[in-house]
Amino acid sequence: MNRFVSKPFRIARDEREHRNQRWDLILRGVDHLGCSYEGRVFLNNRDATADTPLETEFGYAGGYFIFGHGDCYGAPGHCDPPPPRLPYDTTPITQALPEEVHVEISDAVNRLDATDSVTISIVAIVNSVAPGQSADPEDTLKIAGPISIVGYA
Repeated sequence: MNRFVSKPFRIARDEREHRNQRWDLILRGVDHLGCSYEGRVFLNNRDATADTPLETEFGYAGGYFIFGHGDCYGAPGHCDPPPPRLPYDTTPITQALPEEVHVEISDAVNRLDATDSVTISIVAIVNSVAPGQSADPEDTLKIAGPISIVGYA
């Protein structure tokens, strides 16, 4: 997919009253075995696309970049996450493990109106394609883990 839209969730108003705290969007399980892309993050704009202006009134909150490594060229299972390791195991860990991405979105959270409901939209803008790989942006944005917003006092 080249677009992700979360289900609405709550950020309590009393938590947002501390306007000086930092807010991070945390994406876990971000796959980087495809194209390189920019992930544009929008709050409360379910209809965001690649053409949506990167301005506050359109819900733009920030972005991140993924350096895509192309497809896995090893034998079947080569790029799968390894099983739990024993303490003495010195086998190199595959570099194909999904990443954890943090996006600082403090300004966008502090601009939210009185509503408690927040929707996260992420739009992938493909930057480059590895040799022999499809340029289909529908396969770009892969997030396997949970998504959360964390506030720091």
